[in-house]
Amino acid sequence: MATPSTIHDSVTLPPDLYNNPLHASSFFPRVILHVDLDAFYCQVEMKRLNIDPDMPVAVQQWEGLIAVNYPARKAGITRHERVSDAKKKCPNLILVHVETIAEDAEAPTPSVSTDASVDLVSAEPPQTVGYTTPTPVSDSYARYGKDAPRWKEKVSLERYRLASYQILQVLLRFCSGLERASIDEAYLDVTKQVTQEEVEAGDLCDDSLWTGVVVGGPFQAVHRHDRRLLLGARLAQRIREAVWDECKYTCSAGIAHNKVLAKLGSGMNKPNKQTVVPVKAIPDLMMNLPISKIRLLGGKLGAELKSMGLETAAQAQAVDMRSLESRFGAKSARWLYRIVRGIDESPVVDRDRPQSMAAHKTFPAVNSLSEVERYMKMLATELAVRTVNYQKQYGSVPKTLHLSVRQPRAADRAKTCAMPNASAEHLQHAILQASMNLYRKHGAPLPITALSLQATGFHAGQVGAGSTSIINYFGKAESQCDSTPATMESATKEVVACDKSKTAERHPKGLLRFFHESSSDLTTESSSEVLEPDETARDETQEALITYKCDRCQRLISTHERAEHDDYHVALDLDRSENRGIPLGGSSNSSSQNNHSSSERPKKVQRSSNHRNVHDASIAKFFKK
Repeated sequence: MATPSTIHDSVTLPPDLYNNPLHASSFFPRVILHVDLDAFYCQVEMKRLNIDPDMPVAVQQWEGLIAVNYPARKAGITRHERVSDAKKKCPNLILVHVETIAEDAEAPTPSVSTDASVDLVSAEPPQTVGYTTPTPVSDSYARYGKDAPRWKEKVSLERYRLASYQILQVLLRFCSGLERASIDEAYLDVTKQVTQEEVEAGDLCDDSLWTGVVVGGPFQAVHRHDRRLLLGARLAQRIREAVWDECKYTCSAGIAHNKVLAKLGSGMNKPNKQTVVPVKAIPDLMMNLPISKIRLLGGKLGAELKSMGLETAAQAQAVDMRSLESRFGAKSARWLYRIVRGIDESPVVDRDRPQSMAAHKTFPAVNSLSEVERYMKMLATELAVRTVNYQKQYGSVPKTLHLSVRQPRAADRAKTCAMPNASAEHLQHAILQASMNLYRKHGAPLPITALSLQATGFHAGQVGAGSTSIINYFGKAESQCDSTPATMESATKEVVACDKSKTAERHPKGLLRFFHESSSDLTTESSSEVLEPDETARDETQEALITYKCDRCQRLISTHERAEHDDYHVALDLDRSENRGIPLGGSSNSSSQNNHSSSERPKKVQRSSNHRNVHDASIAKFFKK
């Protein structure tokens, strides 16, 4: 019998992997939770407005629905649906429009939020000129439907961000590693906590101390890896109870040995339930699972597999290793071979906060400087509020402000300057002035169809610390990004050049060639006319959104490419884990995974002259750069 170390080094897997306790404990040593809030945007609004939980509720953005609660779903209403169609299906549907910032917005002054442990700028300032406070009203469609003032206002997600922050503070108390996947979901590595409870519990593991669903039937915690999942399920229940007791939000959870299985589990029995995925259930679970449902296989890589006639995980399992190697290379073939069998080695990367923030607005072409300033003011208002809140939450402020401009039939252009260090009450005006200065550095181009502001480079500090006047921050020399690029490629290089930690360009290797490097980092929090990917219906008339800077790889990206770029960085993390020899179940908290690193662009690897095949160099080679 192979020892655990040789098992990890072997190309194929033991035939009795899921039934042999030794193999199962070796291949599945961790306990991972995926916590997913139930119809999160709806819950936030229902709590705020004290709406009966049995009432059908939907959150709308202009004439589309971006979130639908479960009573509304029972009436046949779905996300991405038009408001008028939804009201025909369910006349008593309560509609709440997402908060917006008006064209004459003024940033609210700091006020105490009852939903957080720190004083935050309220996302709902009473009687504050410029902010609209959404309420469930019968004429919601009249205001936000076909005659909506969408070009005079912009969407703000700050209410949901504040709620998300509150929830994450609860989750962080229960785990040794937390990876914030989006505004309403997170992965938790509770391996250390389970090991501690395992020692305290000994052989006594009462499976009656939790409620939930077990994939594949009753939970028989006979073997150690099953007992550890049971302890993880009990911990997940305590976490969900704490979120409800302290925040009044329900969430679902998946409990498994890796991120792929935990993510699948959390979505199987929503809402307000938790699902355990034991090792013995993995083969049946993966049998009819569409490839697109597997983490990292929903984009170009999944399309490549489908081009081979593979639609499900079971069909992919039927492909022999030699065929996979000929198509993807040995290293990538090994990763694919395992992932379609429910084996995921990717660690939970400590990431409990966004590393950049961006505000975007698209609009019909404008032809005057006053109109540009009007839209810029909306973006400055949002960025100022978020900067103050971020500092109060995390004790950090951004170093750099980025402006991107889009013109019809032209490449986006970007410029960068130091982030104004004005006091909280003056920050909106300071950002507006700095942004307009950057716009003039562009040559004040007209007409334009989109603007984007982004704050990056967070470091410890306070808003306005050391500031005597906002005048100190205007008229300073800009960064080395002052020249106006003629193409998107030159714009990208221009911003990258401003980062001293820039690494050499190279062609992506391994699985990375299937993914887009020049798109958003999953730690970037943006607010635009397209909201968070998991809660938003994209406006069918909207073109690709304006670009902004990815904080991890220092590239200008388009916001609609965010999901694909998320996968790019995950694959890059996987590649690094492989290259550094991190074993299955290896530490998820190593310094190599620190998301505060200045650059995460892949570096060239020194190879011996007798290296067999360049395809084996990296599992990242199939992601598109």
